[in-house]
Amino acid sequence: MNRLTHLIIIFSLLWGPVVANAATEDKVMQVDETMVKQWNIFSDKVLALHKKILGATAHRKEIRSGGYTGYYFNRPDFYIEETYFAEDDGRLLSRVKWEKANPGNLHVLEVYIYDESRVLVRDYLVAYLPWGRNAPIQALVNFHTRAADVQGFRQFDASGVRVYEQCSGQIDGKKISISLESHEIESPRIDQKDYKHCFSGLPTKAGIYLDPR
Repeated sequence: MNRLTHLIIIFSLLWGPVVANAATEDKVMQVDETMVKQWNIFSDKVLALHKKILGATAHRKEIRSGGYTGYYFNRPDFYIEETYFAEDDGRLLSRVKWEKANPGNLHVLEVYIYDESRVLVRDYLVAYLPWGRNAPIQALVNFHTRAADVQGFRQFDASGVRVYEQCSGQIDGKKISISLESHEIESPRIDQKDYKHCFSGLPTKAGIYLDPR
């Protein structure tokens, strides 16, 4: 399953009902109310974390307008984007996009979490479709790892499902580029030594971090 297919399935569960053509009969997919509630709570907590970090960190803000061009949705001036950087070292703290016509409507939010050495260890992402606000279309936590030779991340959605992981760099002089979708993660068709080297130290479950912190 590619990432676009994953988003289409999530869309059908959160914004349904829609009709899906099965092999033998048509089936109606119902809205998953539990997921809707869970992902909305996650979104609220990521927004609260964003505000908490800005309240505790001296920062500077950059603002720009942006949007989309295309046949199905042509709004080149759809959102206002605010990007926040730490005043002392310039590290990216968060980036938030608000609907320009509806300033209280969150469109996309990214929040970045660093360790004591100010190395990125985790980030959160929440994104809403421009035309659908029942729940986020994406609600994610990403865990990051960086060594001298490789860097990678592992991604979970707000339901705790591991949906994607990626790693790139060099191992023993060999160039490495790993990109695994959810259906490939359980039995990756790659060198297991390289896999362990890339993702060593990253959690296999989102655990307590499904409560953004």
